[in-house]
Amino acid sequence: MNTKAKPFIKWVGGKGQLLEQLDVQLPANFENWDNVTYIEPFVGGGAMLFYMLQRYHNIRRVIINDLNSDLTTCYRTVRDMPEELIKSLMEIQNAYNALETEEGRKEFFLAIRDRYNEKNLEPLENTTKFFFLNRTCFNGLYRVNKKGLFNVPFGKYTNPQICDPLIIRKDSELLQNVEILTGDFEATFDYAQGNTLFYFDPPYRPLSDTSSFNDYAKETFNDEAQIRLKQYCDRINNAGYHFMLSNSDCKGKNEEDNFFDVLYGAYYIERVWASRSINSNPSKRGKLTEILVHNYVATKVHPDVEYKTKEIDPMYAAEGEPYNSSLMNKSELNISGGLFIALYDEQSLKLYLDKGLYGFLMKPVMTSKPTAQSRYFAILADYACSREGTDVFFFLKRKIVYGGKIYGNKDVGSFYLNGQTSPLGRKADAELFWDESARKKYYATDKPGVFKVAKDGADKAQPFMFQFYQNVNTGKYIISDDLYFELGKYPYPLPSNSMQGMGFCTLTPGEVKTLNELISKSENNIDFEGLGEIDKQGKETVFHDGLISIDEDLVNEAQLEFTILASLKPFAEFLTDDYVLCRQVPISPFKPSEMDRADICLYSINRPIKNGTIPNVVIELKKEKATKAAYDQVSRYLKWLETITDKEDFKKVSVYIIAPKIGSIKKNKVDLKYADKIKMYSIKEEDFVELI
Repeated sequence: MNTKAKPFIKWVGGKGQLLEQLDVQLPANFENWDNVTYIEPFVGGGAMLFYMLQRYHNIRRVIINDLNSDLTTCYRTVRDMPEELIKSLMEIQNAYNALETEEGRKEFFLAIRDRYNEKNLEPLENTTKFFFLNRTCFNGLYRVNKKGLFNVPFGKYTNPQICDPLIIRKDSELLQNVEILTGDFEATFDYAQGNTLFYFDPPYRPLSDTSSFNDYAKETFNDEAQIRLKQYCDRINNAGYHFMLSNSDCKGKNEEDNFFDVLYGAYYIERVWASRSINSNPSKRGKLTEILVHNYVATKVHPDVEYKTKEIDPMYAAEGEPYNSSLMNKSELNISGGLFIALYDEQSLKLYLDKGLYGFLMKPVMTSKPTAQSRYFAILADYACSREGTDVFFFLKRKIVYGGKIYGNKDVGSFYLNGQTSPLGRKADAELFWDESARKKYYATDKPGVFKVAKDGADKAQPFMFQFYQNVNTGKYIISDDLYFELGKYPYPLPSNSMQGMGFCTLTPGEVKTLNELISKSENNIDFEGLGEIDKQGKETVFHDGLISIDEDLVNEAQLEFTILASLKPFAEFLTDDYVLCRQVPISPFKPSEMDRADICLYSINRPIKNGTIPNVVIELKKEKATKAAYDQVSRYLKWLETITDKEDFKKVSVYIIAPKIGSIKKNKVDLKYADKIKMYSIKEEDFVELI
């Protein structure tokens, strides 16, 4: 059998799926170059390396580099000691696979991880343990903490192949004439000569705070490093060498994120599709675009393009000049919404973390409409604030635990209808796909999806569900005091420190950013993988705005709140910015029991106030008719917001009163100080109403 060389380890961001797309973007006549020098400053798993060495025999000199010394030790060991490595790997593989219990395998894994983290091993032992951890840890991730210690949890694989002798021997054969460096990417420049092609596959710029998988060395690869890499590409270009570079496509996730388009504006940028390969649930792995940047115009796929130097826009930074960070927007500001969910037992927490979902336990509503006193629409309003990318945090016994990022819908409330225990579920004919009545701690009833928490307690159901992407931060936690100490710098209450009597609440972008920064630095983890006792079943039904109407007769004010939060489309003429949505936000100097809370607050992604802790838009709602009392209420909001903001930020604030009808509110009966900021909108008239 003719074995092909391929990566001997799993590696985040590996290019195995993109090799054909990368190949056609090589220089048009690359196969005709003589005596090629090929350099990879970030070799990683080596998919592109092994492909190039087998495909292009005109490559005569190869230099690979990585900052991760354990990884480069692996390459040297595979190159220089293949048979010794195979013997060592077979021994550890046989010992591990002979263990009959998951608990035994986990103990074995942790012992190997502890030994590996001693950092004083000989190359053969170090490489053996590197291979073992790579094949038995969670999702094959390689992640280290600030001390450089490997901290990926146990992966629960029952019979993994740790050693593939054929691949190791073939890879060793190809690596014989490869120079292997360990260090900073810029050290590779001195190895370039003649016909040189650099291929860069650096740690990717994360698409969000919690999607980062670039902690493969204790030194982080942040935006400053990305900018330094671009300046290194300028140096390569000026020396007459060729380069191609891969990275995440931030613009594919957020059309307004021009980080790479601006940074590499002087070069040629292509976009290609790549599968998302890091997620604990394969069904949640999807496709994203990646960028390919190169400094040559004629490629194998477009060989006849006449070379023409691109005109450099003045906004692009000159060589050596610091990148203008003012050109960055949403991703630079890390603006996203968040949900803060209170739980009461660790078993439930581990279930939701493991399965990547959550549903609030509430009384089933089997009538066509809930009563005016029901919390049905208030709960739905919290769900309606979510959008794809919203961060989920769980709160349990002073621990704040990171869940993941909501997936579903970018434009309307991003949640799922679960069974027939709600009017919305019945209207959508939703199947029951999540049923906690099967859990040992609950008491099932004869009604699908309905159970009791206590034997003689009230019926409970979960008619609405969030689902979220897990990532490397899932299960990390901080102590709540850490958050509140950080938020203490803001002299006004925020949702997370004024949460009272709620099962969960929405978070401002400023709170989310603070939480994500704290979580990313934390070394505390909840062990949750594989501990969920039940699974999803049946077909999932996504909520959509065709199920609701702004013109429906309202049961209570919370119904109007839910309807607006679920979709801002009816108000698109005047709510034109990109927003993070929150509800029941404290806008008051008083303690929680006496606090004024705004029904809806919108936080601008493009014009944030005080790091996204102050709303740009405040909306006051009334179920039937808005009167002078509503006008006085929003005037109090504005008075407080003016107190806690400066003049420029206060200019960004506006207030809307929205109700089916607007009463006759007389100018001489209200404070006109903020009249230019207060707008009143009648749903029935579909128009604004003025003071009289």
